[in-house]
Amino acid sequence: MRCIMLYFFTVFIIFIMFLIFQRDQHASAKYLLGTVLLYALAILSMIFYLSRDIRYYNIIENYFLMPKSIWQTFMFFPVSKDTIIRCMNLFSLLTILFGCLFSMNYMNTAASPCVKKLRKAVVHFLILEYFIYDPFLQKMIYLFFYPYLMNSQQFSLFLQITHFFTAALNDFIVVASTLNLFRANRQIYAFPHFKSFAYGETISYTLIMISYLALFGHLPNYMIRFSIVSGYTTYKSLPLYEHARLYTLIPYYLFFASVLMCVCSIALAKLNRKMNQADFTISGQIDAVNTSSKAFCHYMKNELLAIEAEAQLLDVPEENQEDLNHLIERCQNLYGRIDKLHRSTKLAQLTMEQTDLEKLIAKMLERMSPELKEYKVSVKSSGSIPKALVDPNHFEQAVHNIVINALDAMAPLPPERKNLNFTFRSIDNWIALSVTDTGPGIPEKNLPHIFEPFFSSQPIAAHWGIGMTMTYQIIKAHNGKITVESKEGKGTTFRILLPNLKKMLP
Repeated sequence: MRCIMLYFFTVFIIFIMFLIFQRDQHASAKYLLGTVLLYALAILSMIFYLSRDIRYYNIIENYFLMPKSIWQTFMFFPVSKDTIIRCMNLFSLLTILFGCLFSMNYMNTAASPCVKKLRKAVVHFLILEYFIYDPFLQKMIYLFFYPYLMNSQQFSLFLQITHFFTAALNDFIVVASTLNLFRANRQIYAFPHFKSFAYGETISYTLIMISYLALFGHLPNYMIRFSIVSGYTTYKSLPLYEHARLYTLIPYYLFFASVLMCVCSIALAKLNRKMNQADFTISGQIDAVNTSSKAFCHYMKNELLAIEAEAQLLDVPEENQEDLNHLIERCQNLYGRIDKLHRSTKLAQLTMEQTDLEKLIAKMLERMSPELKEYKVSVKSSGSIPKALVDPNHFEQAVHNIVINALDAMAPLPPERKNLNFTFRSIDNWIALSVTDTGPGIPEKNLPHIFEPFFSSQPIAAHWGIGMTMTYQIIKAHNGKITVESKEGKGTTFRILLPNLKKMLP
């Protein structure tokens, strides 16, 4: 297999697979794709540079398995060595930059000023690094220092020290980005929508960066020697490992990482299709129920109003007045529940606003404080949470339904087990809200039916099974996603994902 062909094959595999399967356009996928493409270009630039080095002419076949005809084409390609050095430095630095942006994209504090400052610092450092390693600028620096400020040995030491610090910082950025990725991903593995994709991206990125450090950990570097006496420029050789086997394995190594990315991308696509199919099934059930329940609700409301009106006209003895009042109260209560059901079948038009979800939930909990007296409630956020584009009233109703279910589930438990936790995160293009209770949990057989209309594990006299259906409709109307996880005896977690308004705006 020809190495250079495999490089391009790998690049195109990634590119095509992402175009086909990455439909929801994760920002992380774009950065990772950019990292791989730039890394491939950095390797190509390195091969071009080696082709101009006579030192490797007779042994290069052992390293890259390239036929001499292709090698000679590279050797006589009309481009200067200075240009090749600039390309090699540019692509190696851009690989670091895109890898760093990829890692930062997984940080929950995407809108944090600290993250923005860190991103700017990395960009400015890499731009500065590109210029100080430019061959032309290296000559200018040499002419500035030599011979009045430094002799040749001192200048050489100056370059070595500069390279030591820049290479160390580059390696630190790569390692820190990788470690941050593992740290950040631990917080999102609980979300089914991200789990498979995050695993694949993390492993692929780590594999690519390990090989990057092995090949380009010393780049960019000062690749020229300039003599002021003769005015002649010589070019240094790139250091290669003695074991040629390492270089022959690189294409297979990259190919494996690329295939892994594609497999995980396919897994994400399958997950999306599965979730969409589940959404379609539930939506179909809701539509079918809505068609008949609208007429039913309208009829029952009219009948209840008639019964209540006639009951109020009854002339009953004093001893039966309490029973009559109870009858009227039951009619009013039933009317209210049917009216709520009726309204759930015709979700009103949403009035979308830029909303601080943390403040919205805080106000909701404040209004519910009498109901929450016996419960321990905590609200946490991982970093700065951007505003979401929601209808505040409807979204609050959706979360309120989840909370009511949680309170009902935990009601029989002792006070120390009545915990209700809210957690906010910013993940990729989404704002995530988790609502977790420590109740008895939902039986596994009931989980697939949680959002179905009229499904309830509670007695029908108390619960009609429309609250979670309404919640589902509201979240879907916001272009969001909602999932539920539960373990019997441990509790239940509802996870809501809403589009990140900050990422939606140009």
